[in-house]
Amino acid sequence: MDTEGMPPPRRRWPSRCAVRKAYNRTQYWDQRVRMMQWWSDKVDSLKQLNAQS
Repeated sequence: MDTEGMPPPRRRWPSRCAVRKAYNRTQYWDQRVRMMQWWSDKVDSLKQLNAQS
């Protein structure tokens, strides 16, 4: 089969470097902790409102 003029095949999965970059958990750790604490407080307040109803 002649493949001249065809684009190179795509990778099925991203490279390891891209995956490491996407899942760098330490880069935004402080912001993530604050966000999760906010979410936890929000869920707790909704549970309390539901319990009072």
